[in-house]
Parts: sequence; C-alpha cells; structure tokens
Amino acid sequence: MNKKFTNFKMILNWALKSLAFSLLLVLLIGYLMGYNAMIVAGGSAEPYIQYHGLIVIKKCSFDEIRVGTEENNYEDGDFVTFTSTGTSFTTHRVIAKDEETQIITTNGYQLGVLQDSQEHPTYDQIVGRVVYTSYVLGVLIYSFKLHQI
Repeated sequence: MNKKFTNFKMILNWALKSLAFSLLLVLLIGYLMGYNAMIVAGGSAEPYIQYHGLIVIKKCSFDEIRVGTEENNYEDGDFVTFTSTGTSFTTHRVIAKDEETQIITTNGYQLGVLQDSQEHPTYDQIVGRVVYTSYVLGVLIYSFKLHQI
C-alpha cells in the first residue's frame, strides 16, 4: 500500500508540474502577443468588473478603442486600463475620445451608476483595453497569493 501511495504522489507531482509549466507557457505566449493580466484592486468599475476580479487587457491602437454612446448609458464603450505613474493602474469605461489630441475621457462607476468623476488619460497612458474578466479566477489567484485557501 505504501508503494501505491508513493506512485500516486509521483503522478500527482508530475501532473501539477506539467500544469504549472503549461500555465506559464500560456502566460508567456499571451504576453508576447500583447496581453496582460491584472487583479482589480478597486471598485470603480463595479458591477461590470468586480473588486479582486481578474482582467485580461490587450494593447490596442487608438482607433480600436470603442466609445460608449449616451443613448446606451455608455455601456457599449470599452473599459480601458491606464496609468500615469507606471505603478498604479485604473480601469474605467470610455465615454469620449479626441482624435486630434488622442485624449480619452473615462468614467468610473459607483453601485452600477456612471459617476461624474471623469479622467482624461492620453493614449500613451493606456495600457490596453479589457478583453476578458473573471471574478472567480481573480479571487482564486488573489487568495493563493495571500495563502488564504
């Protein structure tokens, strides 16, 4: 019985290492293709993007960023992640953009209501637009990071 348990441990160890390697490979390929993953550290995009949720962003051209329309309460606009410091990031909905100056106007949410707290990052400050979100994966990753599972 001890030998069976040892074999099981070896197989499990190999499977976990293979899974970890595969995940790292996927992340590396994604990064090389312009994708980046982040855990959301604030609630200014809720309920669309939840606190501690995972977001995957992709670098895009200025023209690829979709602006929300007022008749749809701007819900058809992209969420973009931007930074002015390089260490702190914000993810908000795009409500306007100026082609000439390449300034993008964004707004956050509070309790699902678009706020009047506009921010105006330049295109150079845009890290990318949100292409995928997952609250469950974000919480799992965040919990593992804090060793709380």
